[in-house]
Amino acid sequence: METCYEACKLCKETSEANFLEKHTIYSNMASRQPKLIVLFSGKRKTGKDYITDHLYDRLDKEKEIVIIKLSAPLKKEFAVQSNLDYERLLQSINYKEKYRPEMISFGEMKRKEDPGFFIRAAIKMFNAVNYPVWIVSDMRRKSDLDWFKEYYPHVLYTVRIESTEEFRKLRGYIFKKGVDDEESECSLDDYTDWDMKIHNSGSNLPVVLPDEWPHLLEDCCSTHPSNHIYPRNLGATVSAGVSILAVQKQREAEVYC
Repeated sequence: METCYEACKLCKETSEANFLEKHTIYSNMASRQPKLIVLFSGKRKTGKDYITDHLYDRLDKEKEIVIIKLSAPLKKEFAVQSNLDYERLLQSINYKEKYRPEMISFGEMKRKEDPGFFIRAAIKMFNAVNYPVWIVSDMRRKSDLDWFKEYYPHVLYTVRIESTEEFRKLRGYIFKKGVDDEESECSLDDYTDWDMKIHNSGSNLPVVLPDEWPHLLEDCCSTHPSNHIYPRNLGATVSAGVSILAVQKQREAEVYC
C-alpha cells in the first residue's frame, strides 16, 4: 500500500509540475505578445531552413527577431530518451535520417498526450517571449497551425515553400516509407489558405522573398512602428500574379498572394 501511495503521490506531483510549467509559459506568452509570427511550412528538402536562415542573415542583428525551430525540442527530448547525440541530430543529415522514423513515432506519442507540447518547448528553448518577431522555420502539422491560430490569431503570416520532386532529389531527397507518407510530411498537403506560396525549384539560388521583407520585419521591433498591421504589410509587398525571378536561368520562383 505504501508503494502504491508513493507512486500515486509522485504521479500527482508530476502532473502538478507539468501544469505549473504550462501555466508559467502561457502566462509569459500572454504578457508578452509578439507583433508578428511568420510560419514557414514545406516538405523535406524544399528549402525551409535555407530560406529562413537566408532571411535572418539579411536582418539587422540588433533588432529583436528570433528563428524558432519546432523540431529542436523534439530532437533534444528524443536524444535524451534514446541516449543519442543531440548535436549530431541537429547537424548530421545521415545521423538524423537514420533515426527519423523512431523520432517521428516518439513525437506523435507526445503530441497525442499534449498537442502543444513541442511548440511551448520551442518557445521556451529559444526564449521567444522576449522577441517581438518570430520566424518559425518548420511548421509541419495542421495541429501546429491550429495551435498558433488559437493563441496568436491576429499576428500570423503563413508561407508555404514548394519544390518539384526532381529538385528535392537533387538536394538529397529519397522517399522513405514511414516518413514521407506520415503526418509530419503530409498533414498540410490539403491546406490551401496560405498567405504566400514560394515555388523553390532550383539549387544554390538566392532566396525569393521580396526585398522589403527585412525592413518590414525590423519595423515590427520599433518602439513606434509605422504600421501595426504587419501580416497585411507583408502581403502588400507582392501583388497578385507578380513573379519574382532569380538571377540564374533555371530559377522560376513564383510568389502568390
